[in-house]
Amino acid sequence: MDMLQQLLGQYDILIIVGLVALVSVVLLFAFWESLFGKTLEEKRVEQLVDDGYRLRTKKPIGHGDKKDAISQLVGIKKDRQSTSKIGRKKRIETLKLVVGIILAPILLFLTHFFILSPDSSMFGKVISYALAGLGGFIAPSLVFEYLEQKRIHEISVEIPRFLDLVVVTIESGLGLDAAFARVSREIDKTCPNLQKFLLDYIKKINSGMSREDALKDMAEQAENDDLTQVVYSLIQAQKYGVSIGRSLRVQNDDIRNKLKERAMEKAAKLPLKLLFPIMFGILPATILVMVGPAISRIASMPLF
Repeated sequence: MDMLQQLLGQYDILIIVGLVALVSVVLLFAFWESLFGKTLEEKRVEQLVDDGYRLRTKKPIGHGDKKDAISQLVGIKKDRQSTSKIGRKKRIETLKLVVGIILAPILLFLTHFFILSPDSSMFGKVISYALAGLGGFIAPSLVFEYLEQKRIHEISVEIPRFLDLVVVTIESGLGLDAAFARVSREIDKTCPNLQKFLLDYIKKINSGMSREDALKDMAEQAENDDLTQVVYSLIQAQKYGVSIGRSLRVQNDDIRNKLKERAMEKAAKLPLKLLFPIMFGILPATILVMVGPAISRIASMPLF
């Protein structure tokens, strides 16, 4: 056993290179799949199209026919919303993998030269290398997930400010598209996230897309429940002839109430979250500072 550990200890660099190569191959394969592979939903749609076409025509489906059939099955012609959403997700997944490919070898290098000592056991080295490689792969996903949730929350906070301006402009006599165009020029500081979606909406309207499709596309890209609620209320108001200003005012009040409820919920959870840091961090340190000198003085006093 000692000879085996000594032999393995001489090949630490080879072990690191092997682990880096293994992690890189896995990440490159996932990178290739994220760029050129098909999602599970796309494969499922294609399978449904194949089965339905064979049942109707008793022959295999061609590539061009499959493309048209997929468009008809989904209910749209080259669905722009799903395409933009899938494209955005693929870009994010690709960026995660690229960061993971760069970060994993760096963590393995730092683990070997700055954390592990020459006297470390083989088991400890393998576990450390595995955790470093896994951390390099998982850390980008956690960071991007945090940034995505932060973006969604910022959009929810920006919506009431945005709706206040839209209601004022609509009640002053502008139409919805003109109001969006006017407001988009004024919210670059207060609502930067919403401004991007508004500018994209205006471009699509100017290029000939219908208002309903452009609104749905905006909600699809934002992936925010509050904005989706506002979008569908606008679509319903447009269909049934309801006042858009009144509808937006109602949605604005509703979203403000939701934000207040969420803030109150977070405030209610705060004492429980602070309990364990206070008990195991602040309280022991405070007791040590207060009682430590007395204990030291008592210990130094003679017993008799």
